[in-house]
Formats: sequence, structure tokens, C-alpha cells
Amino acid sequence: MSNAINVYSAPEVHTAIEESLPAVFSRLGYKQDFRLLDTRLLLGYLTAITAAVSFVLDRKFKWDDVLIYQKALVGLYVVFSSAFWLFSRYGERHAVYQGQQGQERITVRMQPEPGSEHSLVTLEDGAGGRLEARLAAPGVFSADGHLQFGKLHRWFEEQLGLLVQKKRQ
Repeated sequence: MSNAINVYSAPEVHTAIEESLPAVFSRLGYKQDFRLLDTRLLLGYLTAITAAVSFVLDRKFKWDDVLIYQKALVGLYVVFSSAFWLFSRYGERHAVYQGQQGQERITVRMQPEPGSEHSLVTLEDGAGGRLEARLAAPGVFSADGHLQFGKLHRWFEEQLGLLVQKKRQ
């Protein structure tokens, strides 16, 4: 049984559902893919390393001696930071799970609806299929705030079925 949460707190509901998605999709036969997370980490590390090298050069050498290198490092920092922002804004776009079952890929994007107990869940497959649905927190949580894994599993199973039907039409 899961830990009880405040079902009226959108961040807590979002986090609880997000943390259970790997188990839900594992039961549906998907293997989690970490490409988005790996890309995010790579861009973050490159940005941090660039800043660290700039700091060390600034501390160890005279300003005039390293000015050309500092200009290059600042340029690199801007490039990496911009790439990180663009990736977060347009690459990830609220992606909370990405998985694969054989050749079939699935991406789950989840965004809480402001002032509502619903979350907007978008399922995307690798072939361009897309399904948007509203997940109601009271439908997958008990009255005392425990996540009901079976109900969440069934909800996603139904949505995947609808996505497959939508692709066939």
C-alpha cells in the first residue's frame, strides 16, 4: 500500500502518480527508456563543467592571460544553457515516462489542470499517434489518500486500448 497523501494537493497527486508509472507500464509489458533524462543530465553537466573551468581559470591565472578563453567559455555556457532551456521547453514538454515494448514506443506527458482535481495526460506512440485524456485524482486515490494501483493500472490500460483503436481508424 502506498503512503497517504493529500488528494487536494496537485503537486502531491502528480508526484504520486508519476512515481508509480514505471510499475504500471512494467505490468503492461513496457521497459522504461531514460533517453530524455540522459539528455537533460548531459546538458546540465556540460553547463556545470563549463562554469567550473571558467571559475578555475579566473582564480589561477591573470585576467589578461585568460581573457580569450573566458570569452569562449562564456559563449559555450550560453550555448549549453540555451540548449538546456530549449530541450526542457520543447523536448521534454512535461514528459513523465518514456518506455518501449519491442518496436513500439510510448511517451506519457502529464500536466495538472489548475484549480482542478484532474490531470491532463497525453499518450504518444512512436508512430505519431496521440491521445489526450483527463485523469481524475479521486478515481485512483482512496478517501484517505492512498493510491489504488489497480485502478491506475486499469485506467492506463484503457487509454492504451483507445490509442490503439484511434491508430487503426
